[in-house]
Amino acid sequence: MALTPDIDPQETQEWLEAIDAVLANEGTERAHFLLETLIDKARRSGAYLPYNATTAYVNTIPTHLQQRLPGNPDMERRIRALIRWNAIMTVLRANEKSPGVGGHIASFQSAATLYDVGFNHFFRAANDKFGGDLIFFQGHSSPGVYARAFLEGRLTEDQMDNFRQETGGNGLSSYPHPWLMPDFWQFPTVSMGLGPLQGIYQARFLKYLHDRALLDTLCTRTIAFAHGRAEEYAGNFSYFERESVLRKEIQLKQYEAQQREINEIQRFIDRFRASANKATLVQSRIKMLAKIERIPQPERDDAVMNFKFPPPPNSGHMVAKLEGVAKSYGPLNIFSGFDFEINKGEKFAIVGPNGAGKSTFCRLITAQEEPDAGAHTFGHKVATSFFSQNHAD
Repeated sequence: MALTPDIDPQETQEWLEAIDAVLANEGTERAHFLLETLIDKARRSGAYLPYNATTAYVNTIPTHLQQRLPGNPDMERRIRALIRWNAIMTVLRANEKSPGVGGHIASFQSAATLYDVGFNHFFRAANDKFGGDLIFFQGHSSPGVYARAFLEGRLTEDQMDNFRQETGGNGLSSYPHPWLMPDFWQFPTVSMGLGPLQGIYQARFLKYLHDRALLDTLCTRTIAFAHGRAEEYAGNFSYFERESVLRKEIQLKQYEAQQREINEIQRFIDRFRASANKATLVQSRIKMLAKIERIPQPERDDAVMNFKFPPPPNSGHMVAKLEGVAKSYGPLNIFSGFDFEINKGEKFAIVGPNGAGKSTFCRLITAQEEPDAGAHTFGHKVATSFFSQNHAD
């Protein structure tokens, strides 16, 4: 809304049309630059432009860039209306039956569309391939969740009539209660402050289970990019590994079956192409061959890179030797009087906690770093290479 009256509507319209043209032809970044430049110019010229932290009440994504809602919006709106009505009546009928029971009405009504979109398009239930999404429901919206479950046939009318009267064993708990309703609720969430914290701790716990190889929670959906296309796998990474092998086997079988069919048709064409009395059949097979939608040959993704290092020059038996080596960093003493020898053909592992001297030893034995005392010796015709653990840095 304008703070001052528009004394020149025609000029205002010209400015608006100008910014529309910039948006259409040069994009939002250019429009933003021009507006900021104009504001800066006005302020530097002495114009008073009060700061306003209030932005236009519009979506972050403009209407023309919004994706079309999948599904049937009219049907979803009708279902949402039924759920909203059932949620209200659940609370009202419970209080009519037992005055003072209470219950929340406005909480779900204000978030009904949000829950509706989640249930219809995002939330995924558990199945034999996927463990299901973990959802923290706001507890005061429980009447709406019950109302949807009733519409789906998961709850009976008797249970709905016993909302907030679960002590008899046949009612519905006031809020999400996994102990009373283990087949319905996942988490005991009511507090709008504690709910998000619970979600964070649950995620950390799942990460721990994954790191300990007790549960595969690395992801709940896998997108595989390969050979110029993308494939989606609705499940964790273990499911992806199994399903991707199965899909490749199916694709290979389909490809081989189609190739057999194509070869059979081609053999018929080649055999009877010169036969006058088979001309019609041959032409029919040629058209049939042209109409076949070819299944691409499955590409191998198990290819490996083969490379060879040039043979090293023959070296002596002794590769490297440390004698009486000492190494310190300030007051921290790493080695003192340390002797070590590597001989040709040996393979060894270096283990120890952080700070024990593993990296220092590698730098000393490969002559990347000089010892404070002692001697380092390479064998005859020994050439070294060193790849540091911090090489990328």
